[in-house]
Amino acid sequence: MRDGVINILKPPGMTSQDAVTDVRRALHVKRVGHTGTLDPGACGVLPICVGRATRLFDYLADKEKEYVAEITFGTTTDTLDAYGCITSSSACAVTESELSAVLPRFLGEQEQKAPMYSAVSVDGVRLYKLARQGVEVERKKRRVSIYSIDLIRQCGENVFLLKIRCSKGTYIRTLCEDIAEALGTFGYLSFLLRTASGRFTIDSAMSIAELETAVKEGREDELILPTDEALSFMPEVRLSDDRNVYKKLINGAEIPYECERLVRVYYDDVFIGIGECEKGRLRIKTQLCEG
Repeated sequence: MRDGVINILKPPGMTSQDAVTDVRRALHVKRVGHTGTLDPGACGVLPICVGRATRLFDYLADKEKEYVAEITFGTTTDTLDAYGCITSSSACAVTESELSAVLPRFLGEQEQKAPMYSAVSVDGVRLYKLARQGVEVERKKRRVSIYSIDLIRQCGENVFLLKIRCSKGTYIRTLCEDIAEALGTFGYLSFLLRTASGRFTIDSAMSIAELETAVKEGREDELILPTDEALSFMPEVRLSDDRNVYKKLINGAEIPYECERLVRVYYDDVFIGIGECEKGRLRIKTQLCEG
């Protein structure tokens, strides 16, 4: 079985770590990891790395995300989603025009605080564990970017679908709460579907059941995107003719070379790994081939 990335379609109710466990069990491999947590209540695209591709976390996790979010106004919950207990409510009748008018306020860079019901750690303790104990702590704000928010349609009284493109680390639950506040009411995230994470889209995502069927039929390699293709957003460098160059690179040495700062490096069409170039010197930052 080759190293690479599998585009898993995570269902609601499954944790990201559960998905990793299921992929590990289906493929009978130990080295498996996801590229960024998707809330248990959310569903959609969850890229999972297999084998040496688990070294790609830092390169894949920070890619742009796309979501379809359902926001419900007039009520909020302690978790800011449909899985929590109602904490506040008010009579309202939000219209499409009112919602469209406030959405531009949330575009661009902004600061967000993590919800209390989240996996962020404070002093080594997960926030959701503190929240379950009724403890609320101060959370540091972090900068995120919202690239676009489009109103898809209204699908019920005070219920709307939004399409959101944003940076990694954006809390859609917090965004929904802030939008509701801008409209002078309460609100929560009633459904969330991640439709894209970097180059991985929902069109090519597969369920765990589909993966298990493919493994039984011996087709698992067809479903694993090769490691270098998962990094196709990086420019490439192709070297040849001098075997000593290859040996230097895989042994951690630098070679003189001018290129972009981060590149995919090949030698005689064999993918070596991710190269880093500084001041005209190229070295392998993350090796992804056998030495």
